[in-house]
Amino acid sequence: MRKKVDVSVIIVNYKVQFEVFSCIESIFKSKPKISFEIIVVDNSEKDLISRKLKTKFPQVKYILPSGNLGYGAGNNLGVKNAGGEFVLILNPDTRFENNILDILFKFVKKNKKAGAVSPLLLKENGQTYYPQGSLELTPLNAVFSVSILNKIFPNNPIAKRFWIGGENFKEMRRVDVFPGTCFLINKNLFEKVGGYDENFFLYFEENDLSNRLRKLGYKLFIDPNAKLLHKLGVSTEKNPESKKYFQKSRFLYFRKNYGLLKAVPTELFLRIDKKVLFLIIIFSIGAILRLYRLP
Repeated sequence: MRKKVDVSVIIVNYKVQFEVFSCIESIFKSKPKISFEIIVVDNSEKDLISRKLKTKFPQVKYILPSGNLGYGAGNNLGVKNAGGEFVLILNPDTRFENNILDILFKFVKKNKKAGAVSPLLLKENGQTYYPQGSLELTPLNAVFSVSILNKIFPNNPIAKRFWIGGENFKEMRRVDVFPGTCFLINKNLFEKVGGYDENFFLYFEENDLSNRLRKLGYKLFIDPNAKLLHKLGVSTEKNPESKKYFQKSRFLYFRKNYGLLKAVPTELFLRIDKKVLFLIIIFSIGAILRLYRLP
């Protein structure tokens, strides 16, 4: 029988034992006043940590799937085994800097239309990450904010509106898309919207989930009073196929949310990098010279 608690913390591990143990230790050191449990879903494909985990943190629940389920499916499995009224989806390469659980739990209990709330993400040197969240990822926003155009014109107005956050992030902020690194959500609501779409093996799960929550009328927030240190990309660096998953999930996101006719040209444009751009320029110059018969 599942133990009933206020919050179930779900951590999906992929070959980052040191980070998982450091993360769990920081949770206990924060000494939450609410009741909580921690569930580790191990996508590492081999059981490398359960014995040490049981010795050091006997109260932590450990789940070993039959293989690497992917990030979204791994979290869904953790939620299915959770006894909390709320679940905190948490990346393993993080560390609590203060009592996040109590702060976020208090906020969502007071705000019934808050679909999800995330803490403020900090770098290892204590500085605030930019960005913290974003507007909805539409094809237009993507072209100007996450493509080579943004590298060439970083201060274009669409990109400046799209990204949310910065050093002066001191007040509660509403966002269209919360950081998937960490967020608190009512378990029943998470299950009501279908949880993570398991077709996303890795990346863009939070964009898709955020869209579904907002369509139901829920609001998404970032609370700067809750602070979380994040060592960006530690888990994904262990996976040699990360780039393939990134592109596949990005195309899936646009196809699912905006249709195939918009997804195809958007994805093609987003795949243009410096090398491709250089080839396009050379080809264009050659075409112009040939057209006008210039030497």
